Amino acid sequence: MHKSGFVNIIGNPNVGKSTLMNALVGEKLSIITSKAQTTRHRIMGIVSSEDFQIVYSDTPGILKPSYKLQESMMKFVTGAVADADVILYVTDTVERGERSAEIIDRIRQSGVPAIVVINKIDLTTPEALEALVDKWQGELPEARIVPASAKENFNIEGLFKTILDLLPEGPAFYPKDTLTDKTLRFFASEIIREKILRFYDKEIPYCCEIEIESYKEEPTIDRIAALGASGILDTVPEGFAPGSEIAHLSLLGYDVPSVFEGRGSLEAAGMGIEIGRGEMVMRCNLITVEQERIRNHSAGHISTAEAAELIDFLQRRLGSDDVRFHTGVSYRHLLTIRGGDKRLHTVGPHDVPDRPFAEVLPSAADAAAEPTARQLRELIFRSQELLADHPVNRARRAAGKQPATSIWPWSPGYRPRMQTLQERYAPIRNGSVISAVDLIRGIGVCAGLTPVEVEGATGLYDTNYEGKAEAALRALRDEDFVFLHIEASDEAGHEGDAELKVRTIEALDARVVRPIFEAVSAWECPVSLAILPDHPTPCLLRTHTAAPVPFTIWRSGCHPDMVGAYDEQSARRGRYGHLRGDAFIDLFIHGIE
Repeated sequence: MHKSGFVNIIGNPNVGKSTLMNALVGEKLSIITSKAQTTRHRIMGIVSSEDFQIVYSDTPGILKPSYKLQESMMKFVTGAVADADVILYVTDTVERGERSAEIIDRIRQSGVPAIVVINKIDLTTPEALEALVDKWQGELPEARIVPASAKENFNIEGLFKTILDLLPEGPAFYPKDTLTDKTLRFFASEIIREKILRFYDKEIPYCCEIEIESYKEEPTIDRIAALGASGILDTVPEGFAPGSEIAHLSLLGYDVPSVFEGRGSLEAAGMGIEIGRGEMVMRCNLITVEQERIRNHSAGHISTAEAAELIDFLQRRLGSDDVRFHTGVSYRHLLTIRGGDKRLHTVGPHDVPDRPFAEVLPSAADAAAEPTARQLRELIFRSQELLADHPVNRARRAAGKQPATSIWPWSPGYRPRMQTLQERYAPIRNGSVISAVDLIRGIGVCAGLTPVEVEGATGLYDTNYEGKAEAALRALRDEDFVFLHIEASDEAGHEGDAELKVRTIEALDARVVRPIFEAVSAWECPVSLAILPDHPTPCLLRTHTAAPVPFTIWRSGCHPDMVGAYDEQSARRGRYGHLRGDAFIDLFIHGIE
């Protein structure tokens, strides 16, 4: 059973309506001053759970209108009686009830379930409170009477249970993550008005209104950089290509030359695929080859459902006891070859956009590996023949989408052997990895982290940002280490779409970093937060580079450096300087300043 409804809060000025709504919602949505008529608008606060949604409305105090503004304010009040599912009539222990006789009569005649909240009971005696309860029970015999103190948070839980009991059954009116119907710009103007009323109590005319000419939100990542300390980090050891597998292993403090066994083996760990002894595994993209050139490394970000049909088809036509295709997500899949020799030269298709594919085919780095290299080239050629006119590709062409015309195996290796983070760092007893990308999940698994599934996480720019943030906060409440990965901006870089890349970074800032930072900065337990990319992916190049990346670290009670923004240039001036090897992860975990 799901309950939902509109719970409208009405009452005389200064009885504590706004304080009560803030207490019920758990957020400060309504401004509060000692002046009557501080609330001028009908302000909505929404509280949702799995089986209910309560839409609270704070309204202006009841008065006899003397001018147009007050007339407009009173329309909010009368409307609140008419359209409520539950009415909260707020009084207190000192007000004169006769001032609202007309509204009380409206409540009595409306037939809407009502609760009389006697607020500020911390300012009265038990005897006086008992008399007030009797008085209001006589005024509104059908109403529930609930004494409370919004300021002291007394009996707010009891009031909530009473509201929930009266709420009708029905579906949610708003998405469950919605807090209010007002914009941040509106709340900015209200906060300014509150400060004016408080600090210029006698000096200003009573009628004060705020007009914001320019409003711009400060990026949260810049704010964290200003409150924390920054530096730059080399994530690509000398002699290695700047791939995500190398960069992530490096930033987690692993010695890449000694632990790296190819990208495919790490992705297999993320997909739960067991790699047998002597079995070689490779990442296997579905790509677009047109006019003998690699046009797109992702086959136009082919859907997982379409890709699964193609991979299953290739397994039936090209697979064997020794060769097997494994379905992943979107364009990212795996190829395993029993007895394969990993001593090969391969290249990721994202690194060679628009190159003739024949120039970058797999080749042997050692003469003994030539049979494996030849086998891979034959699989590529055969896949092109089989996929050319496949129904999935015919449908994609008809829809104006890029077809998946070839497989592309790369980054070979065997089963990896890595120490877990728990084995390497005593402060880490447990941890989670949150990513839609099998590679990152696999690195996390090999590092001893538990993968967390997030519904709607895609690894692209349409990913479930909010779901990832919520998952990270849930995990962090119980675990020592959480690794949260967002792929979207990297994919935009590979597409060469600068505008899209900006949007993905803005989404990361507002929809992931902001809610996480706002939550953890209020926790009583110490928390450390680090923000950094694994590698640059400039839109101009459409591929990775090995340039050092900026990072910032904020921790509870830390002393900030002089860096005021998060970018490559500013980070170079940060307190932590230029780090290499495992210096970053040591700094982050141990808190060495």
